[in-house]
Amino acid sequence: MQSQIKGTTDQLSQIARYNMLRKEAQTNTDLYNNLYARVKEAGIAAASKSSNIRVVDQARVLDSPTRPNRMLNILLGLFVGLAGGVGVAFLREQFDTRIFTPEDVRGWIGTSNIAIVPLFFAPNGQPGLPPGNGADSSSKLAPGVRFLLDRPHSPEAEALRSLYTSVMLSRTGSPPQVVLVVSSFPNEGKTTVAVNLAMAMAQHGRTCVIDADLRRGRVAAAFGVPGNLGLTDVLIGTASLEQVQLEVASVPNLAVVPAHPGSVAAGQLVCSERMRNIIAELRANYQYVVIDSAPILPFADGRALSNLADGLIFVGRAGLTTREVVSRSLELLREVNSAPVLEFVLNAADLNSPQYRYYQYAYDYYTSPAR
Repeated sequence: MQSQIKGTTDQLSQIARYNMLRKEAQTNTDLYNNLYARVKEAGIAAASKSSNIRVVDQARVLDSPTRPNRMLNILLGLFVGLAGGVGVAFLREQFDTRIFTPEDVRGWIGTSNIAIVPLFFAPNGQPGLPPGNGADSSSKLAPGVRFLLDRPHSPEAEALRSLYTSVMLSRTGSPPQVVLVVSSFPNEGKTTVAVNLAMAMAQHGRTCVIDADLRRGRVAAAFGVPGNLGLTDVLIGTASLEQVQLEVASVPNLAVVPAHPGSVAAGQLVCSERMRNIIAELRANYQYVVIDSAPILPFADGRALSNLADGLIFVGRAGLTTREVVSRSLELLREVNSAPVLEFVLNAADLNSPQYRYYQYAYDYYTSPAR
């Protein structure tokens, strides 16, 4: 019986183990079947989807790159650069108000009587005018300012003769006797024009040139005459007009009244009644009188003298004088009822520029044999 009980116990243990293994096998079988069914369903679903992509043509290697288009970029760059350059040139011309040509004077200021004095150089190679910065306080003139006497066949001398002719013909029957030379600011060539115009007038009649710039008179230095006594002394009463009149030995029929500059009350002296009497006395003794005055805008001297003259010569420097400056100067002269402006002188014009090619051709044609 013990042997049978032991055998039965072993059988029960085997049966229990068998049942456990059978359940495990069944579970694995069910899991496998489920996974296999899902894999099949996924394969069927993937196979059932239709595609809208199809090959139309086989791709080929291009002979040239699609991007960048170098030729198009170069053409666009040239066009943009050209248009930008033209635009910048127009803007620069619009904002640059300096006077370069007679057309600038005629178009913006309105005067039609314009004389051109070319840029000249002294025999030593130095320019005939100082650098035009308007701030130079030197009392010395640039060398070679007496070009009408030293270089009578030069283009600048011919220009001064043309200016003289225009001034003499500005008033039919009665040419102006007293001419005032003015400018807006210093270093525009006012004294140079006055000196040579006086020499041109002296060739046709007895002439006196007055240096009325009592702050920085330079006429005496231009003619090489002493300036110890001058207009300042006459105005304050320490000298007579006859004492300060100096004859120029190198130019017949020409006398100079120096300024004797340095007076602190130059404005009051020029605006005095004594100055009017001096001009009247010179009118009686000379056929022509040329007055070199102080600049119009900084000082009132030129405006005061503008009533005493028969006509004005307004000097502007090419490439330096601006339209606004000239307009303001003419406005100030109109406010004091000045004498009319007989001629506008465009000084230091560069005849080598394209705007003056016709002048250069004419001067070269007529002056080359004389040289």
